[in-house]
Amino acid sequence: MSLVTNSAVRPLHRRAMESRFWRSAFLALLVLECSPFLVNRYFPSQDGPSHLHNASVLAHYGSELIYRQYYSIAPLQVSGNMLTQLILATLLKFTEPLLAERLLLIGYVILLFMSVRYLLNALTPYADYFSLFAGILVSNYFLYMGFWNFSYSVCLMLFTLGYYVRRQHRWELRSLTVLAFGGLIVYLAHSVSWVVCVVAVAILGLPQPISAIRRRRARPQVVSVRSAILQYALPLSSLLPPAFFALIYLARSQGRMAGAAVDEPSWGERLWPLYSLSFLHTIAGSDLILAKAVASILFIAFLTAVGGVLWRRQYDWRGTSVLVLSLVFAVIAVVAPDAVGSGAYIHGRVALYAWLFLVVWLALQSWPRWALNIFAALFCGTAVIGLAVRVPVLSRWNEDLSSFAAVGRNIRPGSTVLRLSLGSLAKGVDPYKHAAGILPSRAIINLSNYEASTDYFSTRFRPERCPFPALGTLAELGAAPPVFDIVRYERETQGRVDYILFQGGADSERNGMDPLEVTLYGDQIAGYTLVSSGQRGNVRLYQRNSTGPNGGAGASKN
Repeated sequence: MSLVTNSAVRPLHRRAMESRFWRSAFLALLVLECSPFLVNRYFPSQDGPSHLHNASVLAHYGSELIYRQYYSIAPLQVSGNMLTQLILATLLKFTEPLLAERLLLIGYVILLFMSVRYLLNALTPYADYFSLFAGILVSNYFLYMGFWNFSYSVCLMLFTLGYYVRRQHRWELRSLTVLAFGGLIVYLAHSVSWVVCVVAVAILGLPQPISAIRRRRARPQVVSVRSAILQYALPLSSLLPPAFFALIYLARSQGRMAGAAVDEPSWGERLWPLYSLSFLHTIAGSDLILAKAVASILFIAFLTAVGGVLWRRQYDWRGTSVLVLSLVFAVIAVVAPDAVGSGAYIHGRVALYAWLFLVVWLALQSWPRWALNIFAALFCGTAVIGLAVRVPVLSRWNEDLSSFAAVGRNIRPGSTVLRLSLGSLAKGVDPYKHAAGILPSRAIINLSNYEASTDYFSTRFRPERCPFPALGTLAELGAAPPVFDIVRYERETQGRVDYILFQGGADSERNGMDPLEVTLYGDQIAGYTLVSSGQRGNVRLYQRNSTGPNGGAGASKN
């Protein structure tokens, strides 16, 4: 009898040891993914510096005159897309900008790991193994693009969905209120994730009324279809209030976009985000190889799961709704428009969810322990390799952005800065595009601030100071070479240009010739003096003379 007991206890003990090991690996991987933000001062994201600048405007609007001269603010937006800026603005009340940025990014890493595990724990006993997929997902295209509202919305959506799964079939006023609050927070982060949350709840809850209808036929006096439908409708309804704001925003956006020419993407372009796992592409040259490796792992796991079902000739239908969810988002990622209103990159955002729910479905299948250990090891190893490949790239960008920021220390507080690129336009993520946002940790105005020209961020240029289009349109300022007109801007508005920051065009300097901007814009920068340079002459800062450009009035003092 004792032998039987020992033989029964041994597998349980081994299983517990394996779970503890992978839980430890999960925590170690979480810390590793946070390490780049702890080691490096600057994180190379495209829109991140712009978010940091505009969060500074929100945080210090009342105390900085220059902000009030150039910006108006609208902290609450019907479009959502504002949560991380409010978090950054709050952090900036207590700390300096770069530390606030790092705290925000570390918070994202922790939230993503915990949200993936929270959802899986609600669905499957294999959460210890499959939650390691968070290590692969955490460094993605949207993080490096600086789409931090969307990045946070993924975490919040997973938490909200996990809460829904835990409370399913027993909804009360308190739990419905918590779910409604979760849906609202998701919408405040990003509307795409809110739509995903609503669709997910609608599909995951469908088996409940369908099952009740089927059982009613066999036992009509026992099963209440009305109660099942009510339990299905209540949580779904609690998520819908933000639809009011979404409809208002879409109505405004469609009115502005009416008549605008839209290029329809080809089928290859529509399929690319889905089959290439483009959401895993960051700033490392090996990202495509890494994405192919992840796709191969998941494809093999899918075939193995299907093969196991066919071999056993039995299938657990409880996970079907999750697979349907993955397929629905895969279809949406291909056939839906890539932009609605002012929102873009919809294909890539939805493709991320299609693959994520496929991983959740895999976690719901019946697996032998050896397979679970292999999947966990592959997820963990792939995440570590991806991080190791990105570390030297992040280190180089940290040095380059440090040099860029060092030039900016020559900018006086209360000044306006126009940053222009004279180099070739970067493909994919371009950390220099809005890098003016990381210049000095003091109040300046970034005249190429794209966020202040939109209606879905919290800061707006005042009409009398707005640089677009008097200084140049966003497309003109971002062209290669850029097109701008300082004299026209200062003549038509009450604005001014105190500094011009040129980037690129250093090859001609090294050949002993004039900087490229002198050749291209000699007349416009005649009223400016070169005061600083960095990155071996690749970044050059010009300060306005006291007489201003072309003999105009000098910069006003604040």
